[in-house]
Amino acid sequence: FLAALNVFFKDIENIYDVFCLLLFYCTPIMYHIGRLGFKDGTWQIRLIKCNPLYGIIQSFRACILWGGTDEFWKMFDIHLLFYSFLFAVAAFIVGFIVFYKTQDKFILHI
Repeated sequence: FLAALNVFFKDIENIYDVFCLLLFYCTPIMYHIGRLGFKDGTWQIRLIKCNPLYGIIQSFRACILWGGTDEFWKMFDIHLLFYSFLFAVAAFIVGFIVFYKTQDKFILHI
């Protein structure tokens, strides 16, 4: 999707860099979501869990830190991983459709 847009709008690359930085800071990579001080089920926690990278990071953290223990099953959430998978598939399908519909116009804008 972004590759097709970048052909027509050259600023997409800069916007994508800022978006990736924002996504890094909004994804709890270096900290656990429980350390934020919000109670479970609040809108802040639900907003963080809407991030498609959260399920991947949480599953990775569960495997590395608690793999093979009972704590693993408390931290591993298959629903979050499935949400991330569906988001990735939807992004792929949208990107494929946009790329397929705009590929004939690429030569005119390069």
